[in-house]
Amino acid sequence: VTELGLRGTTPRFASSGELLYVAAEGTLFAADFDLRSRAVTGRPLVLQQGVALGTGGAAAHDVSTTGTLAFVTGNTLMTGVDQSTLVAVDRTGRKRSLGLDPSYFTNPRISPNGQQVVFSIRPGANAFEGFESDVWRLDLASSSLLRVTTDGNSDRGIFARDGSRIFFSPGNDSLG
Repeated sequence: VTELGLRGTTPRFASSGELLYVAAEGTLFAADFDLRSRAVTGRPLVLQQGVALGTGGAAAHDVSTTGTLAFVTGNTLMTGVDQSTLVAVDRTGRKRSLGLDPSYFTNPRISPNGQQVVFSIRPGANAFEGFESDVWRLDLASSSLLRVTTDGNSDRGIFARDGSRIFFSPGNDSLG
């Protein structure tokens, strides 16, 4: 274990050389990082405030190998009070909406080629009572939305390394 002197959760390494992480209050930071020496080489910069945090402190953000950043904004996901929006951020910090109405989005993950996002949606006025959810996939180029699961008990989608498949937790302690 290497102490980096940064305080946060859910670290992600961007191929452009930054370490992304979210502080306890939901602020998303990027710090220049030397992978070879495993050292932070620059001062952390704020990318976004209000990134949603889930149970256990996991932050709702991800970055693709091509540098596309996605995150969920809104209140801490542990409360289940507010809906959130999904946005994409390019390397210059320019944000764009992914075109979806606000909902209870969780666990966004970007495909290895940066062209798709997989995430979960929890339905209902209090989306975290009962923890129902399904996995969805959004094609960023066409804006086509595909519901991957329909059982109301699936969560945490993630792409295979080659992007050809989506794995998810079906909520019964096995892997889908």
